[in-house]
Amino acid sequence: MAKHGRFQPGDDLLFIVVAGDIRENVKPVLSELLDRIKSEALTKREIRAGE
Repeated sequence: MAKHGRFQPGDDLLFIVVAGDIRENVKPVLSELLDRIKSEALTKREIRAGE
C-alpha cells in the first residue's frame, strides 16, 4: 500500500523486514540497519499547527 501526501502522527512511514534462521542472528543485523537508517536516510522536521 503506497501512501503519499501529508502524514498524520502515528502513521506508518517505514517498514523494515529482516529475515534469518533464528532470532539471535537477526537482532544484530536489525540493530545495525536501524542505526544506519537513522544516521544516513532520515531527516526530521517539525511542523506545528497553523504554520
